[in-house]
Amino acid sequence: MIISRFIKKSIVHRLSISFVVLVLISSGIVGGLFYKQSIELRVKHALDDIAADIRHASQMLQTIINTHDEDVLFLANTPPIQGMLHSRINDVTYKQWRQRLEKIFESQLQRKSSYLSIRFINEQGQELVHVYRTGSRVAHYSDDKLQNKSNRTYVREALKLKSGAVYVSEINLNREFGKVVTPYQEVKRSTTPVFDSITGKLAGLVVITAEIGRELRAIQEYVEQKNDYAFYVTNDQGGYLLHPDSSKTYGFDRGKRFRIQKDIPQLAKLYLPENNDSQLTLMPDNKQTKKVINFTRIPFDPENPKRFIAVILSQDYDSIVAAQSKVLNYISLWGLLLALVGAAIGVLFAIHLTRPLKQMASAMDGFSHQKPTMTNLPIQRTDEIGVLARSFTTMTHQVNETRAKLQELNNSLEKQIYQRTHSLEVSEDYQRTILESIADAIITIDNKGIVTSFNLAAEKIFLYQADEVIGKNVSILLPEKERHAHHQYVDKAPLHLSRIINKTRDLKGRRKDGSTFPLELKVTSIKGENQRGFVGVLRDITERIHIEQMKGEFISTVSHELRTPLTSIHGAIRLMRDATTDKLPEQVNKLLKIADNNTNRLLWLINDLLNIQKIESDQTDFDFKKLEVMPFIEQVVEDNTAYSEQYGVKFIITQKVKNVYVLADKERLTQVMVNFLSNAAKFSPKEGNVEVSVDRQQGWIRVSISNHGPSIPKEFYPRLFEKFTQSDSSDSRQKGGTGLGLSIARGIINKHKGKIDFNSNEETTSFYFDLLEVNE
Repeated sequence: MIISRFIKKSIVHRLSISFVVLVLISSGIVGGLFYKQSIELRVKHALDDIAADIRHASQMLQTIINTHDEDVLFLANTPPIQGMLHSRINDVTYKQWRQRLEKIFESQLQRKSSYLSIRFINEQGQELVHVYRTGSRVAHYSDDKLQNKSNRTYVREALKLKSGAVYVSEINLNREFGKVVTPYQEVKRSTTPVFDSITGKLAGLVVITAEIGRELRAIQEYVEQKNDYAFYVTNDQGGYLLHPDSSKTYGFDRGKRFRIQKDIPQLAKLYLPENNDSQLTLMPDNKQTKKVINFTRIPFDPENPKRFIAVILSQDYDSIVAAQSKVLNYISLWGLLLALVGAAIGVLFAIHLTRPLKQMASAMDGFSHQKPTMTNLPIQRTDEIGVLARSFTTMTHQVNETRAKLQELNNSLEKQIYQRTHSLEVSEDYQRTILESIADAIITIDNKGIVTSFNLAAEKIFLYQADEVIGKNVSILLPEKERHAHHQYVDKAPLHLSRIINKTRDLKGRRKDGSTFPLELKVTSIKGENQRGFVGVLRDITERIHIEQMKGEFISTVSHELRTPLTSIHGAIRLMRDATTDKLPEQVNKLLKIADNNTNRLLWLINDLLNIQKIESDQTDFDFKKLEVMPFIEQVVEDNTAYSEQYGVKFIITQKVKNVYVLADKERLTQVMVNFLSNAAKFSPKEGNVEVSVDRQQGWIRVSISNHGPSIPKEFYPRLFEKFTQSDSSDSRQKGGTGLGLSIARGIINKHKGKIDFNSNEETTSFYFDLLEVNE
């Protein structure tokens, strides 16, 4: 009965039902046979991925530790260390060796941006040399700031080591003078003993303090970006060094107790002293709620294998199962094969039902090959074949019309493509001409450092022809001693890109004849469809550096050569005025007064020139000490009261903030305040007020000096802090001044790591500077 009703259905229905039934049956069989196997294979594959990722993360961490060990051993064997040990009784020779060692340490800090400090400590734990990084600058502690570190664990343990051994400290937060440095610096110390080459006795230690937080987070990003992992790194006590929740890291240094043994109790036994497992995978007890955890120990101290860093990866079991990966592809393949088998059976079953379709198929085949269409199509049938025949006849007429239109469109498109191609060729020639005519060298390289283009300006600068450079490593354009650093940049490009991309820096270049020269480089990243590259714009700055040196030497020479005779002339004029004022004619007195004022102004200008030249060349020493702000401001205002009376104005303090401190050089900061106050007094209206205010803003202390004189023209804003500039060139004659005060003030505030700026409108002009607040 059912079969009879099925046969009476239309061909479409019969074929559809047959195929659906067969596909459902085959899919059900495949799903039943391979479901269990797919789960097992997926879990195994996920565990292999976790093991590979954690193995790679461990290798990256071990590489960082090994690099630090190699550097500290290298520094411990530099000649200045033995020179210092053998010249202790000769103060001059000892200082020379110490200066050489400081230069070596400074060079290492400049080359390795992750290093915070390098120290040489004697056998009693007393620092002898301490070179450190402060912002972008490298400096060294004077004798009065050197500390005794004999009570620190890394000093005591390293003093027990043999020659050539390295003690690697725990990773923790950096401390200076017994306090944790803020903002936090995650550091690791590598320490090696130094022995006297003559007596063979222990003589001290070399210590590298490296900021390792950035490397740890780079490893974390590498691992977490690949899969849905939770990534942890702990010390051998279970304290977090890395955690998805950054507030739990370094709790042991911040007085908080966050340990992985509490968050993942299954791992507690792995931190016991008697545990010898270096790697372990924990499967969940309850697959609906638990996780797959992989634990790996990384011993970093060959002298004490019990010291280690633990790397842990955790992933939800459900997410492993949900990710189908290769197993589901395997199941899909079998499902497809079974579906094809079912379809083949359906086709064989339906052959005897599809005979009327052959006629239509032949007609359609002829139409597809542009043969004459059959005229005896079964358009009179009332079933689906008849509908198909009539539709096909209508379609052939429409297709023929469309084909003619498409041919017309195709001809038009070919014409447009030709025009577009020609335009692109013209544009490419135009761009190539521009590149070849640019005075700056333009060099492109791929992500391996291989040169891919070399313009005409580059040929002139480096004396190479393009075909001599293209296809070779760009390091041939660098001096020998800088090639190693370049290869490190290329090998670890993801770690260094942020420091060089779209930033201008100076370095040395090497010409074909072997000569070196200074150049300015700016690198830009470019991305293609399948690869990444870089464009470097280079400029020979030999002449610029020479001019800057000549300018500095000229200013220094002229200033020193003029100051001595001017001082004598100024003193002589003063003596003449004081001794003979009543005896000389009025016209002579007037001329003496003019000469006195002009020599005094020239002395100011020379002193300002020397000050700004010293600041720009880092020849000025700053004595930074903790300074209470309000007493300092009040004293400066009081000391300059006579100056305000000279211009008929009043200095008033309109806003105070008590008990706030900054780290500053009091004398230099006084110079900035006097400059601001004098400018405000000069440009204030008679009987006006110059307002001084102190404010606290998000950890910064702002000191502002305001006057109600004329506003500063907007077109002068960009040049206000430049040398020899004033908003009105007549100001220097009417008000006095050299045009260097604001430039000097900016240099001083920059040395304080502060900010300096101004606001000006029709009613008020304010100059202000911001300094970081320090704790009382």
